[in-house]
Amino acid sequence: QTFNKELKNIKENSLDYEDGLEKLDDLCNRFKSKYPNFIKHIQSNKER
Repeated sequence: QTFNKELKNIKENSLDYEDGLEKLDDLCNRFKSKYPNFIKHIQSNKER
């Protein structure tokens, strides 16, 4: 739930594509230990 809320915030408030990717990487790094398979999936599909 927290991840989705922060992801929505990134989508709505990123300055540009590169800024959004950087913020997404930071978010994924924070949740990687708690949800490793989910984060791996997100990171492998983030450029789509």
